Amino acid sequence: MRLTVVAILFAGLSTQANADFAHAIKTTIETQSTNSNSMEKDKDVISAEYIAKFSHTLNEQQRMYLDARALLTNDSSVYNAFDDNSATANIEDTDHLVFKLNEFWWQYDFAQQLEQNSLFIGLKRHRLSPYWLDEEIESLSWQVKSTRVDWQLGLGQKFSSFNSSTSLKEEEKSKLYAWAEIESDWMPYHHWSLKGLVTKQYKDINESEVSNTYSSAIEGELWWLGAGLSHNWLSKDDPTSSFAYNLQAIQLLGNGRFFDFDSSTLRQRSISATALLAGIRTQVTSVPLYLGVTFAYSEGGQDASSTFIQTALASNKGKYAGNNDALYQFNYAFDPDLSNLVTGSIFSSYAFDSDWSVTGAISHYQKADSSAPISRRQHRLHSETRQKTLGTGLDLEASYRSDNFLGTSLGSVMRIRASHFMVDDALDHFQDETRLRFDITLKL
Repeated sequence: MRLTVVAILFAGLSTQANADFAHAIKTTIETQSTNSNSMEKDKDVISAEYIAKFSHTLNEQQRMYLDARALLTNDSSVYNAFDDNSATANIEDTDHLVFKLNEFWWQYDFAQQLEQNSLFIGLKRHRLSPYWLDEEIESLSWQVKSTRVDWQLGLGQKFSSFNSSTSLKEEEKSKLYAWAEIESDWMPYHHWSLKGLVTKQYKDINESEVSNTYSSAIEGELWWLGAGLSHNWLSKDDPTSSFAYNLQAIQLLGNGRFFDFDSSTLRQRSISATALLAGIRTQVTSVPLYLGVTFAYSEGGQDASSTFIQTALASNKGKYAGNNDALYQFNYAFDPDLSNLVTGSIFSSYAFDSDWSVTGAISHYQKADSSAPISRRQHRLHSETRQKTLGTGLDLEASYRSDNFLGTSLGSVMRIRASHFMVDDALDHFQDETRLRFDITLKL
């Protein structure tokens, strides 16, 4: 983690005179009333995080960007267990001081008359889609935006967790990611898109260090191919429209070695499975009150060859509720993968003014195939094979943004997130689960 420490010191010593520098303090309190396994104890974490973001324009065509963190916490193992970006990492230490490097990349802009025509090299967060790729990864990418079409190409691999208290999981080692996307309008502000993502593990790994609950392929090659239609869904491109929609279809193909559902045996299998996602949202009145519904289906089967899985770099979180709050589509407390899952939700959001916003959702879950398990963070959860109904989720989030915190010149963001999941027949050996989170970020 020497690179992370150097990066934090480098950013901290920078000034506005020679670069764009922003830093902040983020304080977080989070509690989980039960874990996914009812035999484990409740979890609580308190952390104070220093965030340093450094952006420097080298010349008209080149720019570099850095996002480094240092945090104090009562328990780093609990902090990392709660962290959305730790799905690819092993939690190793319980240190109270943690260093992280979120992003560190170089950008080159080609001299063309386009909105964007840029090459990126380094550790960068890529937002291909919340259901495909939405995480930091060491990568080389080319992104182009114009008035008619946007597209991107990317190639990446996780070499490190860039966190002083974690290490990269064995199953993520030597795994190459490649992705492509093209998006255009079929009518003004109504988009069509085509996406593709492939993962290939090009080198043997130590299988003894991989849990037999791991749901993805070992030493294989997987392809996700998708098409979609959307309007005003994750961003409000058309400010005159009060309606938004999202439709996506994803086909998974490939092969690799998968663990059997009911044993630790690895078998070579070919896989073919489908997932569908849909959502609509409308502004109910002239005030910023939004109401919407989402639906998601992912295929399940008697073995891994017909069960849909996601990559470990998906977040399933997006700003689709109509305001600035990012909502976990599959319940913050439950947070399953889109795998052998059928779920629908009703959500609503309201923005009181430019400062306050509130978002709520109720969602229901069941298995697509009762004989197959579901997954969370690419690891299978045991469920009753004769039951389909998983449970019901409740989510509530409130945010406050201010440019003059307590009368000072400091900017701030305060957020409260409450989530509860009530288990049903298919998860009768689990307990109901509750997660509460409060965080406040002060922009220094």
